[in-house]
Amino acid sequence: FTLLITTKTSELKKGSRRWFSNGHTTEAYRPYIVATYSNAAEMNGVGYTTLNEAINAAPTDGTETTITLNHDITITDRCNVTSSGRKVTVVPAKAGITISSTLYDRILLLCNSGGTLTIGCDEYELTIDGNNVTNSSNHVEASGGTTTIKNVRFRNCVTSDNKGVVCHKSGGQIHLLDVTFQDCSTTQSG
Repeated sequence: FTLLITTKTSELKKGSRRWFSNGHTTEAYRPYIVATYSNAAEMNGVGYTTLNEAINAAPTDGTETTITLNHDITITDRCNVTSSGRKVTVVPAKAGITISSTLYDRILLLCNSGGTLTIGCDEYELTIDGNNVTNSSNHVEASGGTTTIKNVRFRNCVTSDNKGVVCHKSGGQIHLLDVTFQDCSTTQSG
């Protein structure tokens, strides 16, 4: 892991691990160390290298679980928040983090009946980059489940057959809050 050593309490972000020295009576002026970890994602103190690994490890008993993205991360297959009761929130730990994928013909993030998926947070914008790979499916879909997307920029997401970048069907719900689309397109094939 890496260490940030500073004397400015304002640099300490919510949820950071911190160790204060006891050299000053006022906490705001005590030197401290912030530890940041090299794992791309972290959930309940366990590190993961792909978003798929983290989501697949989330409990299925209805426990609300937060996956923190420490660095850019990839999607290696469809991320599926299933009807088995997963309630997953994916949040960036800092500004500038990108979820990327080069998958063709795959929904990147799918929330099925009974599942709950929240992507993003108020504090930092998160980017989902489709890398201009044409996907015949939607990039994010709520299919009976509830998906909330907030403070997310979709970039280079291309779909065919008039499929949307984000959609809901089969009673699924999508809530979009401060979502932007950059260089995204939908085309009609054949």
